[in-house]
Amino acid sequence: SRQYIQHSDKSARASAEINDLLTQYAGNFPQVRELGVLSPTGSWMYSSFETVPTVNNSDREYFRYHRSHPQDHAPRLSEPLITRVTGRPTLLMTQRLSNDDGSFAGVVFAAIDLAYFRSFYSGFESGRNRSVTLMKTNGKVLMHRNEGEIGKDMGGSALFSDRMKDSASGLYSIVSPFD
Repeated sequence: SRQYIQHSDKSARASAEINDLLTQYAGNFPQVRELGVLSPTGSWMYSSFETVPTVNNSDREYFRYHRSHPQDHAPRLSEPLITRVTGRPTLLMTQRLSNDDGSFAGVVFAAIDLAYFRSFYSGFESGRNRSVTLMKTNGKVLMHRNEGEIGKDMGGSALFSDRMKDSASGLYSIVSPFD
């Protein structure tokens, strides 16, 4: 879909097709709340919502990153944020869009509601003695049973200063730094 969006003719018909395509994609993935495309100025161009929101996201970290890194076309996972459209705690999977000449054409994103992760991982927690915490490799907490811990920086904990330097992934049993 990224290629289709980058090469569309921006006509009303093409815009309606892209909005319909995003709505179909969002409906196929239960973890995805919405899909959208931001213009080079940060305004919404396309959306899986019934109407395209009128907010501007040019000040968001993920948008600024993609605008200033023309060679990085890899998908990225945002820090936890509260969306301006829904007001819900969210993670964004984002990717840069480029014009044929390599200039910045905007950002395509998938919004994943943090409640999805909380619901999914709660099945692994048995009572109050265990919890699952989802973190980025930089130590930022993405999901924890206590919502107040979301966004906390655990980069200085032993897990990251000791264990993660040996392996970027794995299953570790530790005494929780949250309790």
